[in-house]
Amino acid sequence: LYCAVFLKKKKFSDIRLIRRENNPLTLAIMHAPRTAYARSLEGEAGMVNRKSHWRLIGNNAVLVGAVQAKNNARVVFTGSLDMFSDEFINSNYVQEGKKIVQTGNRDFVKAVTEWVFKRKGVLRVKSIRHHRSGELVPPPDYTIMDAVEYEIEVEELKNGAWVPYTVNDMQMEFVRIDPFIRMTMKSKAGKYKANFKVPDVYGVYKFLVDYSRIGWTHLRNVTQVSVRPFKHHQFERFVPSAYPYYISAFTMMLSVFVFSFFFLYHQDVNAQKKNN
Repeated sequence: LYCAVFLKKKKFSDIRLIRRENNPLTLAIMHAPRTAYARSLEGEAGMVNRKSHWRLIGNNAVLVGAVQAKNNARVVFTGSLDMFSDEFINSNYVQEGKKIVQTGNRDFVKAVTEWVFKRKGVLRVKSIRHHRSGELVPPPDYTIMDAVEYEIEVEELKNGAWVPYTVNDMQMEFVRIDPFIRMTMKSKAGKYKANFKVPDVYGVYKFLVDYSRIGWTHLRNVTQVSVRPFKHHQFERFVPSAYPYYISAFTMMLSVFVFSFFFLYHQDVNAQKKNN
């Protein structure tokens, strides 16, 4: 949809649209120039009171708008049916230097039609892989502090064929209720990779890719995995920070041994031997 046709002039007539800026599902495909001005006519049929009057200035006047729902359904609204007519599509205008150039209506209508019928601007997930670093097969569960590799392959629909979709802003989250890790993945030919270390908190986690960009379908992929604590043989035998406690424990054991030895084998001299 975003192509060079917008550099050409386009013919348009009829009404303008108003877009709410706080609605993330709406999209202004084409708006009026900065110098444009439109308002309702006082006393016009259908106008009941002054509150129903409106005015639009500059880029706030939307000529062609769209809505992409959360399920990626698309709807295009236009204030001009003439824009799609043969007369407007085949019309010309005089460019600087007295050169006759065809308007951009034809290319614009084609681009908008392909977009609304999902012939472009469509993303899909081709494959997902995750495993421990140095391995190739995903394990049944992960252990805290494991080094993990995550890879997702994304494609876009272009000219009727699926091709790799390459950007540098796709992120991955490792979520357990809240994200513990959020990082931008490295991309190469449509494949996105992330290397990270599992947090030291066990539980049920999700690999989450939630990618949303204007003009593209919303891409959301969730893969659930389990993270368990260390098994008894995986813990460190001796922790350096606990050496003082180890010393005190062994000292206590040695003291008990020495005390027991003297208590059991030490014998006092009897009174007769003392008198003699």
